[in-house]
Amino acid sequence: MKLISEYAGYKLLFVQPSIWKMYHELKANDEVIGTIRQKGLFGMKWEITMGGKTWEIYRKSFWRSAMNVRESGYELPFAEVNKEGFRNKWLIILPKGERLQVIPHLFKGYSELKNELDECLVMIKPRVSFKERADISIEKKSNIVDKYPWSVVLAYMIIIQLKHQAAHAAAV
Repeated sequence: MKLISEYAGYKLLFVQPSIWKMYHELKANDEVIGTIRQKGLFGMKWEITMGGKTWEIYRKSFWRSAMNVRESGYELPFAEVNKEGFRNKWLIILPKGERLQVIPHLFKGYSELKNELDECLVMIKPRVSFKERADISIEKKSNIVDKYPWSVVLAYMIIIQLKHQAAHAAAV
């Protein structure tokens, strides 16, 4: 299986095959690289499968936006995801002090996954559709993204959640 940064230059696409199911696929030229599946109620738990490994991203509490990441079958999390104050910026705290940032630019129509040096590693551009879709471009090869490929999927999940929150706020 290829590392995620080896897909630089390829057209990567997040696709939701069915509008009725919370199941998404990450594809590169019709090859499924990974999948995302919502497991819990209200977006409390997600399961990510990529490269033969499975991770779980879950919220500690319904009332908090903070999330934890663990390998499937284990109890203890190895990474934490927090929203920085009132800013629309998410911080992924990884083992060994490594950090990534998910920065959604809602009005510009894209989202970025950046490293500690503020370099854009991955860009995600959602498409307008009834089904959830997004174009992914690997901007820069990185060992952190290869080591933690679920971080790309997490950035997409944050976009989906923000889109759903905006739809709920507009309906009220």
